[in-house]
Amino acid sequence: MNTQKYIKQLGMIIFASLLMVATAWGHSAWLEKRQDEIVVVYGHGPSDDSYTPEKVTGVKAYNADGKALKADTKEAKGGYVPLALAEETAVVTLEFDDGFWSKDANRKWHNLPKSKVKDAKQGGHYVWYILAILDHFNTLPESLDLPLVIIPQNDPLKLQSGDEFRIRVMYKGRPLADAEIIGDWINQGGRVSAITDADGFATLTIRNQGLNVIVVAKDEKLKDNPDADKRGLTGSLSFTLK
Repeated sequence: MNTQKYIKQLGMIIFASLLMVATAWGHSAWLEKRQDEIVVVYGHGPSDDSYTPEKVTGVKAYNADGKALKADTKEAKGGYVPLALAEETAVVTLEFDDGFWSKDANRKWHNLPKSKVKDAKQGGHYVWYILAILDHFNTLPESLDLPLVIIPQNDPLKLQSGDEFRIRVMYKGRPLADAEIIGDWINQGGRVSAITDADGFATLTIRNQGLNVIVVAKDEKLKDNPDADKRGLTGSLSFTLK
């Protein structure tokens, strides 16, 4: 690796890490096994919150060879939406639309468009795109059909805590450069682990011999929109090592 390029990238990571200490990321969403079911979890770090089932849409599932399988949501219970998946499911994608969030003059957040909040100072429309690896795969689907996605470059379930893990971030079908990657959302949700290169690639160290949630975010500024100043996109990649 070019030394000057490495130093520059290292400096960007350190700067981003310091910045993230001062500015907390919002929530994210991911898949996790709870009580023998795969459920959609919405939260920040080790804590999670309940949500309305309507926020979970577009569930798709694939087998180890990238072939599409039947997939759907079940009736919500315990504050989570479980998924109905075929036994041979290896990969799942879905969308979690958290709707509009706006902050008023007293810095209080409301799950409403900016136009519906009195004296709103800022507002955004937030959507999470989830990719979950549930079992070993031979190949990923040709199109994951997610506007923002973290794509594993090899099967993470074959790795162990402490191993290096190569990923690629794609935004609307193109590599996303200089994207800050949170490598351990559950335990270190405010720490940037890596920054993608010009081709959207980054290498992380797997932290947990258990659930791993990796997160990336991308904001789209909106003009002349009375309901939001931006559209906040988040992509999460989750998998659990045995």
